[in-house]
Amino acid sequence: MACASALLKRGRSVCMLDAGIQLEPDRARLVQALRQTAPEKWPPQDVQRFKEGMDPAISGTPQKGTFGSDHPHRDAVQNLGLATDGVGLEAVLALGEFSTVWGASKLPCLEGDVADWPVSTPQASNDGGRDRGRTCKDCSKGS
Repeated sequence: MACASALLKRGRSVCMLDAGIQLEPDRARLVQALRQTAPEKWPPQDVQRFKEGMDPAISGTPQKGTFGSDHPHRDAVQNLGLATDGVGLEAVLALGEFSTVWGASKLPCLEGDVADWPVSTPQASNDGGRDRGRTCKDCSKGS
C-alpha cells in the first residue's frame, strides 16, 4: 500500500491485485438472499449456517470465520510456505485479507480527535481532505 500510495502521489498509474480465496459460492448466494430479507425473518437454519465453526469461549475464538466459512484461513500457511511454530499471528489468503473477517470502516478524522496533534484534520485524514464523504464504492468507480 505504501508503494502504491507513493506512486499515485507522483502521478503514476497503479494496478493493485488482491488475489485470494473467496467465500464459497453457496454461502455467497445465501448472504445475497438474506440481504434482501429483514433479519427478524431470517430462517433459523440459515442463521445457524453462518455460525458454523464458531466456538467462542471466554479465552477467545480460535479462528473467526466469515458467514460460517473458514475460507480466510484455509491453506494459507501451506501455500505460503511459512513456519509458524510459536507465532501468535496467522497468515490469510482471503480476497481482502482480514477485512473480510473483521470488517473495516473509513471514517473522517474529526478536529476534536486530533486537536492536540501536530497536524491539521485534513493532513491526518491521509488524503489531504480530498476524500471526505466518498465511499469505497465511489472510489472504485474513479469518481
